Amino acid sequence: SPAPASTTTGTARPTASGSSALTDSQVIAMVKNGIADDSVEQIVKNAKAVDFDLSSAGQKKLLVGGGSSGVLSAMKTRAAQELAK
Repeated sequence: SPAPASTTTGTARPTASGSSALTDSQVIAMVKNGIADDSVEQIVKNAKAVDFDLSSAGQKKLLVGGGSSGVLSAMKTRAAQELAK
């Protein structure tokens, strides 16, 4: 399972790799590992930083990977908060 997000302070910047930001791939992995949707939604909502691919292709990948519309909605909401920082 992925390591917990870093607790260091600083500005969160989405990066392609080496970031402590929660990614869509990590969300898909949680769903595939059987973590309940409501738990995944809470993890998404409480993530210190996120780096989601919410393009049409990214959303399809999430849904095909087993993510629910509720998880997708939580990801969209959290991504919007990230952009508003």
